[in-house]
Amino acid sequence: MSRLVLGVLALALTSVAGAALAQAQAWVQIEARPDLPTAEARAGAFAARLPDVAGFTLSSGWFAIALGPYSADQAQAELAQLLAQGAIPSDSYVSDGHEYGSRFWPAGAAAQAQPQPAAPTATAPVTAPAATPAVAQ
Repeated sequence: MSRLVLGVLALALTSVAGAALAQAQAWVQIEARPDLPTAEARAGAFAARLPDVAGFTLSSGWFAIALGPYSADQAQAELAQLLAQGAIPSDSYVSDGHEYGSRFWPAGAAAQAQPQPAAPTATAPVTAPAATPAVAQ
């Protein structure tokens, strides 16, 4: 009986810790697109010059392109750095990802588990921002 109680307690603590970790994740949302082919093309263009690109479905039917996951502080720092470099659209923002549904980018990512916050990365300067304006969510 005590093993059962310990097992249930361990499961509960693991669930609480997992939920806390998921809440600690943050993303830098850089674009949202109304159709999947365009969102995939834009995610690919960003992935060619930026690390940690991910794409998610939104409940609105749109598709979000984001960078991460990061800790909240790390996401703010990435946002500031990439905006200063002109590497991402000026209306990019930090999101906790609660509105993100299934992943569409990178290809095959939907079958993977949600990644843990990434270690800080050094981003190479980008010479010019994307020519296509971002669509705010």
